[in-house]
Amino acid sequence: MKKHQQYAIYMVIGILLTFGAFLIFVSVSNGLDQVESTVIDEINLNDIDDGYYEGESNTSPVYVDLTVYVLNHRIEEITINYKNVFIKDLDLDLLIQQIYIEQSVKFDYASFDAYTSIAFFSAVSNAL
Repeated sequence: MKKHQQYAIYMVIGILLTFGAFLIFVSVSNGLDQVESTVIDEINLNDIDDGYYEGESNTSPVYVDLTVYVLNHRIEEITINYKNVFIKDLDLDLLIQQIYIEQSVKFDYASFDAYTSIAFFSAVSNAL
């Protein structure tokens, strides 16, 4: 009888773990759908005064918090205050450089990770 009880306990644990993994998968999947549907507003830097601006994008599971420094209607510096593990560092560095060049969050980002790009552009847009 004892062996049957252990088997039953292992079955319950297995079912709970499987159900938990399923819930995590559904949550991440829904979050990624939310990232894909994020609308990024165009920024008119002529309307932005000099200064530091805080912005974030919290479209689970992708999160980034940043500060944008604007001087003479140009984005001069972007500082990442916090990002979670779903943000790809290499893409983020390249995206920052591209924003310095383009002075916009609207450019072809097909060569970058889509979720990182969308969350990053959204955070910059929210800051400004």
